[in-house]
Amino acid sequence: MSIVRWLAALSLACAVSSARGQSNEQPPSEQREGAQVRLLIGPAYLDASQDVAAAEELGASGFGYAAQLAIGVMVSDVLALNTELAFARSDAAEHEVLGETSVTALFVGLGATYWLLPAEVFFAGSVGATRSSIEGAPIRVQIEVPQSDASEVGLGAQLMLGKTFAVTRGLGLGAALSLGWASASNPVSGVDSNRQVWTALLALAATIG
Repeated sequence: MSIVRWLAALSLACAVSSARGQSNEQPPSEQREGAQVRLLIGPAYLDASQDVAAAEELGASGFGYAAQLAIGVMVSDVLALNTELAFARSDAAEHEVLGETSVTALFVGLGATYWLLPAEVFFAGSVGATRSSIEGAPIRVQIEVPQSDASEVGLGAQLMLGKTFAVTRGLGLGAALSLGWASASNPVSGVDSNRQVWTALLALAATIG
């Protein structure tokens, strides 16, 4: 009988201890604080095009890779302001008149990130300066297409949606989808026109903060 009482007392003690432990657990965080860093890297698709005449268009498109880095600070429990640097490149782009073509796009801007907490889902957007370049073997077709054709500095924007999972306190890993747009003047053989660049990135996402 004493053994039964002893087991009952031990079970009661374990239950009380477990209840206390659960009561001391902290609920999922519903706010982020301080400095924030976000890194995205993964495969991307680039599409660059521009009109050089009434019925003529030059462009290049293909799959490649991209990376984005955002550094900022929280201004409320769920909103951060940040600077952003984005780079995208395709070394196997298809061009109407060039072979062995590569396309590069660079973006630097300012933006904001909104967090849905505690789900750790973020929406981010930014606007800023952009520049792009198309490189390939030079070929003459009515107009001379240069081997390296860099645009002037223009206007661009980035939008992204991502989800992270907490690995340790302050560090999250997950995935994100990012879409980018850029427009910049790029005169070709005296023809003044704008080059439009679209990018799509499916990335591994890492966040600190």
